[in-house]
Amino acid sequence: MYKFNMNKFTNKIFIIVTLMASYIPSTVAAIKCWENDKKIRECSFTVPKKYLGTEIQIINSQGQVIQTIPADKTPAQKKKDAELAKIAADKKQLIAERRRKDRILINTFISVDDIILSRDAKSTAIDSIINITESNRAKQQKILDRQTKNAGNFERKSQKVPEKILEDIKSSKIRIKEYNDFIETKKQEKLSLHQKYDSDIKRFKELKAIKPR
Repeated sequence: MYKFNMNKFTNKIFIIVTLMASYIPSTVAAIKCWENDKKIRECSFTVPKKYLGTEIQIINSQGQVIQTIPADKTPAQKKKDAELAKIAADKKQLIAERRRKDRILINTFISVDDIILSRDAKSTAIDSIINITESNRAKQQKILDRQTKNAGNFERKSQKVPEKILEDIKSSKIRIKEYNDFIETKKQEKLSLHQKYDSDIKRFKELKAIKPR
């Protein structure tokens, strides 16, 4: 930060500033100094419009700097400040969310065994859904096998396969694909469930300061 140094003032400027301060009532605006385009220090009671965005120093009658008004920030500086502010806000939000989850974890479970029981219960429920879907898929596969066999009978007789059979085969294949996709989704859900609970168990031990076995 630039500080006023008497040695850097020319006698002419100092005399002008002193006279201005001596003959102008105290109610008038303070003396302001800035640097012009040639890096020469200028002072007056009003700042020229072109220098309003530069650093302005307010001085008293003794030539002492009593206030410094920083220069306006460049677009690049403003952008950088906005980025840093967003990073700080995101970090603050992450910390708040972590604390919220920690409170829920501690208030929900008493021990690691409780967490494991909860995990296993949800995992078993997903397994049941998968088993039911696999059973339905197997039934649909048998239907598709019969439909395909019927279509083959017509083809072996060099007869055109009825549109109804072809539509039924198409529908069965779509249904089987839906079963497969659903089963895969549930398997991924189960995997994510175990990963989440593994993380919860680890964090619970940290919060409770439980040493790993």
